[in-house]
Amino acid sequence: MELTKFIDELFDVNRINRANIIKIFHVFFIISFILCFLIAYLFGVFVGVGFICFIFLMECFFRACLPFVFAMKNACLKKKGESHVFQGKK
Repeated sequence: MELTKFIDELFDVNRINRANIIKIFHVFFIISFILCFLIAYLFGVFVGVGFICFIFLMECFFRACLPFVFAMKNACLKKKGESHVFQGKK
């Protein structure tokens, strides 16, 4: 809930452009994927555990991004009036 309030303050919920948010996430994901792959490749060359390192880095990345993704989803749904978080239980 705190993260959703932060997102509401960071972005004006009434002017959220969902297409731009999706583009930003795709670019961020691609850059993160490439960086994780390069780091894992370097570990693989020098240490020999590249694949394990890559899987670990990607898992950490996904776990770190999930709260932000759900907060953005709720902000978009709040704009449309469809969010179960803000309407209460029916």
